[in-house]
Amino acid sequence: LFIDTSRSSTLKLQALNEGQDFEFTVEASNAIRPDATALTVEGPDVDGVLASMVAALTKQGCSIVEISAKRAPAKESTTGLSYSGKITDVFYVV
Repeated sequence: LFIDTSRSSTLKLQALNEGQDFEFTVEASNAIRPDATALTVEGPDVDGVLASMVAALTKQGCSIVEISAKRAPAKESTTGLSYSGKITDVFYVV
């Protein structure tokens, strides 16, 4: 597990863009599953996020036991539903 659970069960990082809006957030938690650390990445839906995370985790020697990749729900607009442009990817690693 990534996190020293005697000190904390969850860590959260956030990156700001130039307009001081949050671009990506990354949350690491041992509280979701007892057998793995869950890394939750939320941010804009750009090409390569999933592949970059898999490559970075693999390079660090992590074994990925499960991945969940989802687009954020659509929001209603005056013209109907529109895609939010956000993703939530969860990586369960050991």
